[in-house]
Amino acid sequence: MSGRSIGVCRAFPSGNMIQATSGQHAEPQPVYRWLLWCAVVALAFVQAFVSFRGLDSAAGMEQAQAAREIARGNYTGTKMVSPMALEHFAQSEGAVSATLGRDAAQPPLPVLVLAPVMKLTERWWPFDGSRRVYVMDRVVACLGVFWFIMTLVLVHGMAKRLFDPVLANFTVLVLALCLPFWEMSVGGSSRALLLFLGAVYLHRLLEAARRGHEDEVMGWGMALSVSLLAMLMTLTHWMAPWLVAALGLGAWMFIPAGASIGAGTLVGLVLGMALLVARNQYLLGEPMGVFKALLLGVMTPEEAAHHMRDFAGATPTFYFSQLIQRLNGNLKDVFGNLYALFLGSVPALLGFISLLHRFRNPAVNSLRNIVFTGWLGVLLASVLFGGQRDEVGDFQIHAVLVPVLTMFGLAVLAVLWARMQTDLRTLWKEHGILLLAVLVSGWPMVSGLYSGITAGMFFKDRLAQWPPYMPNRIALLNSMVEQKEVIVSDQPWAVAWYADRTAIWLPKDRAQFEAIQQLAAREEKPVAGLLISPISSLEDRLHTQMTGPYGEWAELIFRGPVLGLGLDMGEILKDRLPFRAAFPLTFVARPDGKLVPALVFYADRVRWDQLK
Repeated sequence: MSGRSIGVCRAFPSGNMIQATSGQHAEPQPVYRWLLWCAVVALAFVQAFVSFRGLDSAAGMEQAQAAREIARGNYTGTKMVSPMALEHFAQSEGAVSATLGRDAAQPPLPVLVLAPVMKLTERWWPFDGSRRVYVMDRVVACLGVFWFIMTLVLVHGMAKRLFDPVLANFTVLVLALCLPFWEMSVGGSSRALLLFLGAVYLHRLLEAARRGHEDEVMGWGMALSVSLLAMLMTLTHWMAPWLVAALGLGAWMFIPAGASIGAGTLVGLVLGMALLVARNQYLLGEPMGVFKALLLGVMTPEEAAHHMRDFAGATPTFYFSQLIQRLNGNLKDVFGNLYALFLGSVPALLGFISLLHRFRNPAVNSLRNIVFTGWLGVLLASVLFGGQRDEVGDFQIHAVLVPVLTMFGLAVLAVLWARMQTDLRTLWKEHGILLLAVLVSGWPMVSGLYSGITAGMFFKDRLAQWPPYMPNRIALLNSMVEQKEVIVSDQPWAVAWYADRTAIWLPKDRAQFEAIQQLAAREEKPVAGLLISPISSLEDRLHTQMTGPYGEWAELIFRGPVLGLGLDMGEILKDRLPFRAAFPLTFVARPDGKLVPALVFYADRVRWDQLK
């Protein structure tokens, strides 16, 4: 073999070494590595401070407001309450005095991590009405960006250890140019934390694979570390247990003498699940908590969110045919959206080809097999629970494995490209396929970077995730509604976060609303009004508004847009509309230029006469 070979050659099978061009292989200049990381930091600054529009993750807002409550000393409190949680607590044996302040709709670890950050930034809790971007949104986004950058550092170290610095740099470059990673990081989703914990866990598995293949003793420290990481991942995201279980099974199967690693992972998984069950029992008097909504979402035609809004507590009828139909639909969604689910990383998709190649370093083969076993667990969870149509959706955890899959995809591309090399040394001959992978994966971000920067600089602090969120207008509810009152809304997470008022998710029907209203009155927390947003009011089709998840509230939903036509349905449907005083908070423009109310607060009385 010649003296210089492409970096991934040391991971080739010993009997199938690929010849590369002649000459001495040179490490990349340190200046290139520093330029790479400076570019990553620059992109982070742009995403978090220049083109930032605020949080867009419902779960992220809910976790942020719960962390703020912990920072206040309300250690089991939340201001975002689901009717299902209300029903669970109302049926428990304990008193109902804390009904409107307890919920377990989000895993606890992201909230606990955010809480000290909230305490340190307490001076910025009040909303500055002169800007649309909430300062605390940017705080949460910066933390998510930090987790992503630390993930890139870990993946760079793994790629450098398994292959070479060149491939490690290309891996970081591809990931840094995948826009959905940044959107996920700045959106407030807990998946940014899960991404980092997953990278740490895989880093430990790599070390375990190395020790197993070199006949070194694993040691109790290794088993304890993977057990702790497995527990933390389980406490980070509702879908994480499926990933953790599959990775633990893969470690058991593919790491020599890896039984302790697999067992440690499964022990951490069980401990994490036990903590969740104990927490649900303590907060709600129900071991499953709101996780029951996810299971009902599998067995019934309605989504899990529809069951979260159910205050009746009745178990719907199960039909096997509906289950099969839903599973088939979810399977189609997954394979029809793989590019989006892999966050636009073309090398990650091509990582499947690496399953057909045997690398020289057996640790590479072990880690690759473990990662794909983990993906099978994610696939199973995705088929069961759905939610795989949005690349940055809160239930989309394919992203956790994308960094390592990108590394394997680039490695196998380098293997195939090496077969086409000649003795002529050019940048294209050496790294052409990797440069092409960077271009294809990063083009969506690069092509929109200039417009994003200019828009962010020109409209500084005036951008928003609209529709459906308009933070500065939602924050007006803070002065309209007293601390002891509550608001019912179709986006309660945003009300709890931006308005800092207790918000209940709009229930399934009017009878349930009346029951919740009576319960709130008994708790001396009367309902002040309802906030209707584009989440329920801006559907593409009329029949969707009539028959969709908010169909029971069609008259209320239509009232806002109809106000833009000069007609108030509040006078026509007096008996059907619970709160008649309407205050449009913001509007959307029709093609003819007329403004239509799209974010409307319906109150029990006029509460906005003193607003400036």
